[in-house]
Amino acid sequence: MNKLVIFLLFSAFMLTLVLIAILPDMVIPNYDYGNTYVAKRKAKTADYQIEKTTDVACAVDSECVTPEEYLLMSRCPFTSKCIGGKCAVICPKF
Repeated sequence: MNKLVIFLLFSAFMLTLVLIAILPDMVIPNYDYGNTYVAKRKAKTADYQIEKTTDVACAVDSECVTPEEYLLMSRCPFTSKCIGGKCAVICPKF
């Protein structure tokens, strides 16, 4: 009986650890829970070149608007991205 109780408690503890590790990314995929890996992943600029950083505060990319003067330029398909809590105009690398 004691071995069964110990096994069940240990199993519940291990399941709790697994849920704590994976649940935050399942609930809010882009939210930074203080995890330095997530912060480093967000700061990666290998896929784009930052053209200009604005003073507009943001939490997600959809809050950023690309200025018209960049949309009219033909040298790059400029778009906007939320980087470090500020909107930035970026040029994707192909």
